[in-house]
Amino acid sequence: MRGGGGSTFGVATSVTVKAHPDFPTTASRFSFTSEKIGNETFWAGVRSYVDYFIPNADAGTYAYFTLIPNVWTGVFSFNMSPFFAPNKTLEETQAILHPWFTRLDKLGIKFDPNITQFDSFYEAWRSSFPLEVVEKINATTGSRLFPRSNFETEEKREELFENLRKSSENNRVQVHFNIKAVDPANADNAVNPAWRKNILFAQQAVRWPVNGTAAETLKIRQEFQDGDMQRWRDISPGAGSYLAEADRLEPDFGQAFWGDNYPRLLKLKTKLDPHDVFFATTSVGSERWAVESVDGLPNENGKLCRVA
Repeated sequence: MRGGGGSTFGVATSVTVKAHPDFPTTASRFSFTSEKIGNETFWAGVRSYVDYFIPNADAGTYAYFTLIPNVWTGVFSFNMSPFFAPNKTLEETQAILHPWFTRLDKLGIKFDPNITQFDSFYEAWRSSFPLEVVEKINATTGSRLFPRSNFETEEKREELFENLRKSSENNRVQVHFNIKAVDPANADNAVNPAWRKNILFAQQAVRWPVNGTAAETLKIRQEFQDGDMQRWRDISPGAGSYLAEADRLEPDFGQAFWGDNYPRLLKLKTKLDPHDVFFATTSVGSERWAVESVDGLPNENGKLCRVA
């Protein structure tokens, strides 16, 4: 079931958890905005960070950062919450961040990194990660797993940066994770192979008026997929998306969410659940069904009907 997605195979009746030895962890939280330094300097600071995505991920660190636009004030915000360095000392983490921080200093970008070493992973996690509520009725998120190839040359890094900036300028809230998802055991499971090449797991969100019509909402959502999300797909051909944080309008969801695992998963689904008792939109085999939504929006407000 690992990596299989919501309601793909059945009900889990037991789980075995592997425990690992604890270790010290270092974390850093900080932010900067374009309010006093101007947009071009702000974006130069973000661009300088992109150059370190590969070495930081290769070092085993995990960076969770956001890009927040404010259409009313024209101010952009960068928030690192946190830069997380498992099994790294304070000094080791400072050395990893030093090249980027030096460039921010030269740009005149003021920030307070608050680099702190903790005795345990849990203590670092509890102190560093924000408590969040994801509960919006007028927004959806699309995501992309950008592989190493998007960062291996100056040209490709610039291309990706320009697309991230374009999304911000289009008023898309972005959430990013600079991380490598490595499986030392190289287990044969359903996890999207795109995770194994990932350097940046990127999300962007679109919103629509709470009181808008169904037609207006659907138009905004389709334009988001055809515009901002398609730009991200165009610069990362063959990559994928993360099922748990993705738009249900993602085209070719089988490839996007499971990559070349999908044909085998579809055979297993047909064998183990021939009547599709376990159904979830964009899960394996869901292309055999469609919800006849009463308002035409992508939701479960309607009859579930077999397509073929």
